Amino acid sequence: MTFKEYAEIEERFKNDTLGRYISYNTEHNNQCWDLAEVYFTKYLNLPESILAGCGLVSNMLVPPKLNELLEYFDEIDIHTMEKGDVCIWEYDHIAVFDSCPDGYTCYFVSQNPGPTSLIPLSPDGSHAFRLKGVSNNIEPTPEPPKPEPTDFKIGDYVVPTNLFDYAGTPLVQYDDLYQIIDKDERGNVLGAVRGDERPVWAVLPNSNIMKVD
Repeated sequence: MTFKEYAEIEERFKNDTLGRYISYNTEHNNQCWDLAEVYFTKYLNLPESILAGCGLVSNMLVPPKLNELLEYFDEIDIHTMEKGDVCIWEYDHIAVFDSCPDGYTCYFVSQNPGPTSLIPLSPDGSHAFRLKGVSNNIEPTPEPPKPEPTDFKIGDYVVPTNLFDYAGTPLVQYDDLYQIIDKDERGNVLGAVRGDERPVWAVLPNSNIMKVD
């Protein structure tokens, strides 16, 4: 899953829950745990057993619940959080990271006190977790196949595509069409097409000429 897809899931979760009291079951009555459990199970498609039975959510930070959490999440530095990451505070709170637009004030999708809101919270004293497999690794667009190099032969008619000879000397083009009249270690010896005559014009490498059919 890419970060873009991860962020889209969080955005849908946020839009679906803001302003509402979210209860996963009747045991906790609209607590932060309920909101997190809905995010885990309904949006990230994770098993409810990860958060189930934790009691205080701070218990998710120590074994055995931490071990269950780390089967599905990687703990990350709180300063590298991305939209959709989960934050758990040592003072028993859990929320979903949304944004930090100015680099200082971080906003979380959070519940308790009150209904689900986008509220500023300090990440100090928290631990951040990212769903395993989220990355920026996008399948690269394959490069188009490179054209096969042209096999020039004596007698081929060509036009120059770059007016420099084999030694890099600038040339002046006097004719529209040339013919390869010889080949040597320097490249293709071109003759100007002037009736039956082929006066030598220049010697160009393969990269500086194009075949004319």
